[in-house]
Amino acid sequence: NMTGVRIKMRKYPFSKKKYSLFYYDNGKKFESFVPESLVARKDIYLYPTLPFLRKVEYTDNDDLIYPEPIDYLCKNSNGTFNLSGNFENINKFKRKSWLFQSEWRYGFIIFPHDEKGCLNMQLEANAKDLPFYFYDFEITEEALEDIEILTGPKMHPGDKELLKILCEKYCPNAVVKESQLQIN
Repeated sequence: NMTGVRIKMRKYPFSKKKYSLFYYDNGKKFESFVPESLVARKDIYLYPTLPFLRKVEYTDNDDLIYPEPIDYLCKNSNGTFNLSGNFENINKFKRKSWLFQSEWRYGFIIFPHDEKGCLNMQLEANAKDLPFYFYDFEITEEALEDIEILTGPKMHPGDKELLKILCEKYCPNAVVKESQLQIN
């Protein structure tokens, strides 16, 4: 209802670490912004090579907005999986009606699995089986040093005062701007 805020931050406000996963490229090390708490989970497989941050592209092509990523899934005799497909288009496209947002998105792909390591690829039918519906990444304290906050055009004066108090406590260098939109 235009009473919230928009927060502008540096591109990567998260900690970056090196990991290796036995199932990814024979344990080859890779850098990731995915936190250790997710990498250590025993009920998911991470797909670490997608661009973590990317600009959204706008289209009305349903094949791009709703891609079919999995082409091939095969369980090997040693318990590992071969998985192929095009994961590059996941979360990359949005309808043209949202073009005004000029959005950028963070994204990573996980595959939930059962206690035997078997992937559950029927997620839309079994949403209750997902290990979580969302994951909040922690932002580093350094990232709060240079944020910019734009208040919504209908933000209540009391909420603006609360915002001021929060900024004084948690990010005293924040630049707070008021929206120039005139909306009744």
